[in-house]
Order: sequence, then structure tokens, then C-alpha cells
Amino acid sequence: MRPSNRSGVWTLCPARRRVSANETTDIFSPSHWSRCLANRGADLFLIYVLYIGSMCAVVMMCLPVILVVAMLSVKTILFTAALSGLFAGGAAVLLLGGLCGEFARVERQALVERQAPPPVVVRTGEAPVPPPTSRKPPLLDAGKRVAGADIAALEELREHHAPNPYLLHALSLAYAEDGRRDEAVSVAREGIPLAMKSGGVILAAEMFDAFRTDADFGIPREQVVAFADALRASKRLAASARLYVVAVASQPGDVRAEKGAIATAEEFVTAGDVRSALHLYNFLIEHCVGSPLLEFVRERRAEALKRL
Repeated sequence: MRPSNRSGVWTLCPARRRVSANETTDIFSPSHWSRCLANRGADLFLIYVLYIGSMCAVVMMCLPVILVVAMLSVKTILFTAALSGLFAGGAAVLLLGGLCGEFARVERQALVERQAPPPVVVRTGEAPVPPPTSRKPPLLDAGKRVAGADIAALEELREHHAPNPYLLHALSLAYAEDGRRDEAVSVAREGIPLAMKSGGVILAAEMFDAFRTDADFGIPREQVVAFADALRASKRLAASARLYVVAVASQPGDVRAEKGAIATAEEFVTAGDVRSALHLYNFLIEHCVGSPLLEFVRERRAEALKRL
């Protein structure tokens, strides 16, 4: 017994009887059907709920037509009723066959997948396959362990531990102090996204600020402003001012960056570094000609000049 490829109707086929029975006589065997339908109550319930519901819908669709034709003549009623009966019968056979065929297809596909042999991986080329490496342990108390450590100690920690934003931050700055800019940039490329992913925005901001002129890290302008905001909140005013300058220069008129730069300049004044504040105000006046904050910047600059 097998489903038709087009309609899903089950038909008898001796050549393919092994799909559902070992012998043709099994079709009439109660024990065979008892084995096939064991623990299939949920499937049978779903099939017949769909089947009966659909057939009720077919009857409801044909009934108005029969009632309308009933006003004409008896022969027309009989013809219409017979036609509706043939339609309903054909729909019943197709629907039940399709439902049964779909359940059988899903079950057979699952059986084939369970019995399928594991895929054979064929490797080409002469390059040796490296053995699987063990996972490196995390670096605990990284902030304390990297503080004051030299390059050799940092490299050893990096070799024996999983990547850590504190370690990569310290190592990149140490390479930069030692004049090894290429290695510093390479470490920063790994450290910046890792620090951002782990919530170390300050670490990522400091690495970006230190090496932004050496390489393009693909950091969007909105993230640069977020870096500057984080640096300003942690009182790293000089680094914050540099990143606000980068953001404003890349897109004059960015009100968020302008407001951050104004706040940084005011904090410079509060800290007594009036000259740094004036430099930042002068930059804003030069690059934010059409900004709604321009007049406010001029007023703040005038007040800062009185403190010199």
C-alpha cells in the first residue's frame, strides 16, 4: 500500500507492499493493524478531526446550492444532489488519503534520517590537520594581575588564558609605549570588540582613542559618541574631548556630540583647565556654524575667557 505522488491517495501495489506490510494478507489481519495503530491515538484523533471538520464544511457549501435548486424541479434537485454527492465523495477520498500520506511521509523521513550512516568527511591536500586544542581557562582578577605587569608577563598571561579585555587593553598600551605600534594595533583590533561585548566600554574607548589614527576599526560615529560619553563620565576629560572632536568633525550638526563637547568644556572650566575648554569652544564655533547651539557656545566661551 503506497500513496500516490500527486493526490496522496493510498493504493494497493504488490511490488511495494513492504512499505506497510510484509504480505498482502496482512491488509486483512487484525493483529497487523493492531501493531500499526498502537500508540497512535493522538494521530488518529487529529486525522479524523480534520477529516470530519472538512467534510462538514463541504456539506455546508453544497447545501445552499441544493436548497436554491429545490425551487426549480425535482429532476434538477436529483441531478444537483447527485453531483454534490460525487463532489463530496471525491473530496473525502482525496482529503483522507492526503492526511494519511502526509503522516506516513513524515514518519518515513524520520526513519530514514535515523538509519542514515554518518557523513564521511574527505580531506584533500597535504596540509596536516591540527589536533583539537583544549579550551584555555579564564583570567581571574584580570584588573589586578595586569596592573604594573611588563610586556613579557602580559604575553605569558595571554598565552595561557582565554582572551580578556583587561589583558588586551594593557598589552596594547604596553606595545605602544615600547614603539611596537603594529602589534599594538593588532591587539586592539581583538580587544575593542571583546571589551564592548563584555561591557568594558571604557577599555574599548581608551584603545580606540589610542590607535584610531593608526587603523580603521570600523566603529560607527554613534559608538564614538558613546565612547566619549563614557570617558567624560569617568572624568577622562582629555580623551573624551578628542573623541567628541572626531564625532563632530565627521558630521557637523550632530547635536548629541555637540552637547557632550559643551559639557566636557564646562568640566574643564570647573577643573581649572580653562585653556582646554577654550580650545574645545573654538573648535565648536568653527565647525558648528549652522548649529542651534552656536550662540550658547559663544556665551560659554566668553564666560570662560573671564577666568583667564
